[in-house]
Amino acid sequence: MNKRILSAAALPLALLAQTSTPPGFTDNLDAAFDAARAGGKFIYACFSGSDWCGWCRRLEREVLVRTEFLEAVTNDYELVYIDSPSDTSLLSPRAQVENPKIVERYRISGFPTALVFDQNGGIVARTGYVEGGAANYARHLMEIRTRGPALRREAELADKYVKPFAMRMEALMDEMVSAYEKFVADGVAAGRSERELREESVILLPAYVPRAEALIADFKVLELPAEVAAHREREIERAEKFLASLRAEAAKAAAYIQQPPAAPAQPANANAPVPAPAQPANANAPVPAPAL
Repeated sequence: MNKRILSAAALPLALLAQTSTPPGFTDNLDAAFDAARAGGKFIYACFSGSDWCGWCRRLEREVLVRTEFLEAVTNDYELVYIDSPSDTSLLSPRAQVENPKIVERYRISGFPTALVFDQNGGIVARTGYVEGGAANYARHLMEIRTRGPALRREAELADKYVKPFAMRMEALMDEMVSAYEKFVADGVAAGRSERELREESVILLPAYVPRAEALIADFKVLELPAEVAAHREREIERAEKFLASLRAEAAKAAAYIQQPPAAPAQPANANAPVPAPAQPANANAPVPAPAL
C-alpha cells in the first residue's frame, strides 16, 4: 500500500483541509467521541484562539505540532482542536457553526483550556498550557489517563466549588473592561482631553478594587473538599494578579493627574524682533526703457 495512503488511514480523524487545526487533530468533537468509544481511548480537546492568543500559539508551537507528542499520545487519545479565532475563515464550515456552541456548552472562559474526557464522554480533567515541552506534556496526559477516576471526581468538585468563583471574577473583569471602554468612547465623543479622561478614570477603576477584594476574601475562607485545594490556590493567584494590575493602573492614573498641566509650547525666539520682509534684488535700480 502507498505510504501516503497508509499515513492518512492511520489518522482517520485528522483534518486534511487547510484550516487552523493542527495535523493529527480533528475539529469534530462528536466524531472523536464515537472513535473513543470504539477504540477505548480518552479524548484531549484543546480550546484555542489560534490567531490572537499568545499562550495558545505557544502551546501549539511547543507541544501540539511536535512529532514526539503525537507519537506518545495517539494510541491512547483522540485529539480535538476547538478553535475560536478572530478570522473565522480559518475554520471549516462545520466548525464555524459548531465551535461557538461547544465553547458555550463547556463554559470555556479562558484560552488555552484543554478538557480530557473518558471514553464515555465524562470530563476527567481540565488543563491547559504546561511548561516543559512536548515530552513533558505527553507524560502529563498519560498521568491523567492513569489517574482517570480520581481526576474525574476532582474535576467534578472543581466545577462545583471553584468554577463559580472563577466565573464571578471573569464577570467582574468583563464588566470593568466594558465600563472603561464605554467611558473612553463617551469621553472622546464629548471632546474631552486625555487629562480629563485620566482624571475621571481615577474614580472608575478603584470602584472595582473592593469588589474584587471581597470576592477573593470570601473564596479564601470557603470550606472546600481537600481534592480541590490546588484548584483554589491557582484561582486565587490568578485573581490576585488581576487585583494587583487594577491597583497599579489606578495608581498610574492618580499620579498622572497630580502632575501640573504642561505649558503651551512657545515658538523659538518668541521675543526676537520680526525681520523686515525681504526686498527683491536691486529693488531701487532704474527700470530700463523698453527696447525699440
